[in-house]
Amino acid sequence: MLDVVFLHMFRDVIGANDCDKIVEKNPQNMAKFRSTWEKCKLAFQGATKSFRASIQVPAAIHQAWQ
Repeated sequence: MLDVVFLHMFRDVIGANDCDKIVEKNPQNMAKFRSTWEKCKLAFQGATKSFRASIQVPAAIHQAWQ
């Protein structure tokens, strides 16, 4: 459930149509993004409110965001 909400929010920020076009051209872009998201979730222990983690966004998706 967390994944669905997070990915929906991410697509909204990028622009759903642009994000879908990028992923359609190269599905590995979303696979890489999901992988870094999964690592972030696993690193979270819930013990601190100041938890911060980076999620790597593939270049093609990042460029659409700019």
